[in-house]
Amino acid sequence: AWQGLVRALVALGRLEEAVPACEHLLKVTPTDARAWNAYGTVLNKLGRRDQAAFAQRQAAQLAPARG
Repeated sequence: AWQGLVRALVALGRLEEAVPACEHLLKVTPTDARAWNAYGTVLNKLGRRDQAAFAQRQAAQLAPARG
């Protein structure tokens, strides 16, 4: 349900509201690479580059590239 909320908020351009939704999602699913990726995307769109880079690194560590 929270993933859908995050997607909807992003689609509506309500990025500031998407941040706490992402943070809640990460509290309940801290090892979900997709959740970290979504968080990174939202932060990047808000211009929070350092935080976005951290979130993207977390996503990459949880779901390494498949060769």
